Order: sequence, then C-alpha cells, then structure tokens
Amino acid sequence: MRLGWMAVLLLLLVGCGTAIRVVRLDTGQGRPLVYPPRGSQEPVTLREGELREAMAELVRDVRPVARPLRFARALMFESWQEEVHLEWTGRRLVLDSPEAPRRIPEQDGLTRGYERWCERERQPRDCLSLLKDTPSLDADGRYTLAMAIAVDAVWDETKAALTEMADPAAVRANIVSAMAMYMMLWLLPEPLSKGLAATLTAGLIAYLGIDTVWGLIGGWIRLVGEVNQATTFEQLGAAGERYGKVMGRHAARAFVLLATAAIGSTAGLATKGPGLPGYSRAAVLAETQGGFRLAAVGEVQAVAVSAEGAFTIALAPGAVAMTAQNKGDGGDSPRRTSREGTEPNTGTESDDLSLTQNIDDSLRPGGRLIGSEGTSAQIRILKGGLSEARGLFDRLSIGGTVITETTYPGTLVRIPGGGTIGLRPASTSGPPTIDVRVPGIGIREIKFVP
Repeated sequence: MRLGWMAVLLLLLVGCGTAIRVVRLDTGQGRPLVYPPRGSQEPVTLREGELREAMAELVRDVRPVARPLRFARALMFESWQEEVHLEWTGRRLVLDSPEAPRRIPEQDGLTRGYERWCERERQPRDCLSLLKDTPSLDADGRYTLAMAIAVDAVWDETKAALTEMADPAAVRANIVSAMAMYMMLWLLPEPLSKGLAATLTAGLIAYLGIDTVWGLIGGWIRLVGEVNQATTFEQLGAAGERYGKVMGRHAARAFVLLATAAIGSTAGLATKGPGLPGYSRAAVLAETQGGFRLAAVGEVQAVAVSAEGAFTIALAPGAVAMTAQNKGDGGDSPRRTSREGTEPNTGTESDDLSLTQNIDDSLRPGGRLIGSEGTSAQIRILKGGLSEARGLFDRLSIGGTVITETTYPGTLVRIPGGGTIGLRPASTSGPPTIDVRVPGIGIREIKFVP
C-alpha cells in the first residue's frame, strides 16, 4: 500500500476533524442539492438481544463461499477499483488456476499468530479462510484479521445466532471479509462506493450519522497504516482493538448488522431494511443527516467522500427527503467549490451541460455505445494502443481540471459538469484504459487492444 497517499488523507482527516460536513444530493438533474446535516447525531442504539435475534434471521441468507476475500472484493469493488487496490498491495488478480503459492518469510510470524488466534477461538486454524490463495497472510488477510479482532466482542454476542448454521466459521468469514473490503474502498484515490457498497454506505449514514461514518473512515485509514507496519501478531491485534474502540459497541453492532443484510444471496439491504431493528429511528436520521429517504435506499446509486468530509450521494429524484428539498441549498456543485481543493469554475451551467453533451456524443454516437462489449456492457473494447487512448481521453477531458492530489495510476481529470475521466497507460489486464465516472454515461471503462 502506498503510504504517501495515506499520509495525505490522515493530515486532511485531522485538519477536518471538527469541520461541519455537508451532503450533496446529485439526482442528475442540474446541479447537486447542498444539504447541511441537521438534528441529533446520536447513532441508533441496538440492544444485544435484538441484534442477536435479527442476526439469526439474516445469516440464513449468507451463502458460504470457498474464498471469501475474492468474493468480498467482487461484491464491493468495481473492476478498476479492484485493479488499483491489488496493485497498491503488490498483487494482481488471482486466476481460477493460480500459480504455485509463494511463502513470505516476514509474514510467517503473523500467520502463525493468526492460526493460534483461531485455535483460541476453538475454530479451524484458518478460521477466516484467509490462507486459501497464499500460505502466508497477504495484505487483505491482515486487514480482515484486524477487522475481525475489532468486532470480536460483537461476535461473542451473536454466537448463538450462528449455532444452527452448517458452517458458522464460513459465514463469519464472509461477513468480516465484506466489512474489511468495503472499508478499503475509502483508501482508493477516488473514494467511491457504488451498487451494493453504496447501499451499505447509505445504511451506515442512516444508523450512525455523518460524523460517525467519517470517524470510521478516518479510523480505518489509521488502522491500515498500523497494520502495514506490524511485524508481530500482537501489533496487528492492538491495531484491531484500537479500531474497535473507535467504532464503539453500538456502531460495531450496526456495521455487522447492515453488512450481513447487504451481502445476502436472495435479497439485499434495500429489501430487508424495514425488518431490521432500529429501522424507524434510522429512517429519521437518514432524512436529517443524509437528506434521503431510507425507504428508497435501493435508489442510491453511488456515494463519494472527499478528503474534506463532503459526502456526495447520487440517487433518484424520488429518494430525496422532503426535508432536503425544503431546506437544502441548490448552490455550488462539487466542481465549483474551492474548499475541495479545486479552483472555482467561472463557466456557466450551460457550459457544463455542453461539455457533458460532448462526452455523451463521443461515447454514444447516434445513441449507440462505442466499440464492442467487454465483460459487461459498461466495459467497451476499441482497436488501438496508447496513442488512440490519449486522443480519445483528450477529447473527453476538454475543459476539465487535472487532479494532482491522487494516487490514481495515470492522469485523472475532474469534469466541470460532475464526475471524472481517467487514463491509465497500462492496466492490470494489460491494455491502456480510460475510466469514465460521469453521471448519466453508461460506460465505465474503455480498453484499447491491438
């Protein structure tokens, strides 16, 4: 993991620790609505008994998998995010037929400590399935183990809920891996959660409030730095315990509850939400803190967090709470505020719309997506190499601002109308790739192949 970017984040987190945070609600219709959180910040309190009862129902829908870390990354990351994450941690995507695993001597002590920890828990030596692809704990394995230690007290409270499961250890591994990989999203150069991860973020805001979620992100960034430096199991365990104190018992209970609901195999958080304990209290907090309706959490498409603590929620217009519609400020979009480290844009809204239309025309000429479909409709394949990729990137990023404080592995440009365009000269899969993060554009990646 690149420690330089983490150091920058930590400095910003410390500097903004007491700042008043804002939420920007982006419906894709004009400029985002700026909404300052209102009301009480007290998180929803979950009692041990109601958590245990809810977990007994939720875990029945958690499907054990052979490799929970791979599964968790697939759930939480988009493809480009997983590539960047793996590159940061010195790895590549693991194929179904992996190479022979290599022993990492410096991690042997941590690995033996992990196995002894599992045995003390009266579980198999690899109780979290962290050694399926490597004989030693890799980076994700260490982060997940730290997360497991952080929420260990909550697992003690919910053990009875897992007694009827055929493989309680596998279910626990799935849940803890999902929690750890979800938190790793916030260390990426463009911190963003989409899909299932966005729904989980919205749920956490509803149950815990904006400031508590911000505190969890800052605490996790510190944990990752400590885990990266740990050479003994005791040091790793101490980092996990410190993060457990940052969360606190009630936030940890809510995180475990919501993550378990989110990763269910038949229905996600949007469907299960109304049946969860504390839902009615969370619905109020969602409106006063996040400006959205918890009943419409399934319409939250993405949540981004800036280093200054501004939360931008992309959602359907019907998911915006009446509180936000009545009291929100339809002022500056993220692109027009200098507090987020970018120069104010002096252009007009019609200029922004024109630039966005240029992107749309370039990527969907005649209403049809360019290129051929890759592994999904959002991934497009074009003939060419780096020069062709640069040519298209230059056209798409006209009028944008280069983002310098980022560890994105290439050139990243913020577009005036909202969103980013990035060019990676090489990706984990090989070819030059353009990453598109512009609202309303149905393309996520463009890969150029000979």
